[in-house]
Amino acid sequence: MLLTVVVMGWPLTASAHGGVAGTTPGAGSRLADAPSQVRVEFTVPVVRGTLVLEDALGKDWSAGAVRVEGVLLERAVGARLADGNYLARWSAVTDDGTPLNGVLRFRVGVVPDDGNPFDDVITPHGIDQVRNAAIVGIGLLTLVTGAALAGTYTHARR
Repeated sequence: MLLTVVVMGWPLTASAHGGVAGTTPGAGSRLADAPSQVRVEFTVPVVRGTLVLEDALGKDWSAGAVRVEGVLLERAVGARLADGNYLARWSAVTDDGTPLNGVLRFRVGVVPDDGNPFDDVITPHGIDQVRNAAIVGIGLLTLVTGAALAGTYTHARR
């Protein structure tokens, strides 16, 4: 029983590895005007990274080199973006060697909602909530299984 409590509580503690603190444009945002750059801000310094901005057809709208400075990874947008859906694929390595990657989706101008559930944005906080719920579920399943096995073992010994 004590082992279950320790195992269940351990993953809920904070991790020393970094994550995303924010993005510009914001994840899932709808912009009236095209951004001049795309930026990913991390919770810890990054030492290198890549960032490519693409439209829905896969055309690369990135310009210049990726700039990595402290906790920032950014890249300029090559031309004025037309109305549409865009995504920035990024990857970075933190100063402790942890690889991070992700996709930032946003819209420019008037774009009809296509109802695609894969366009929904999951924030780091949302990922933590899903992970913690899974841990609690596994813990409860472990407790129920342990109780059932203990009951079976006790009943069999009589």
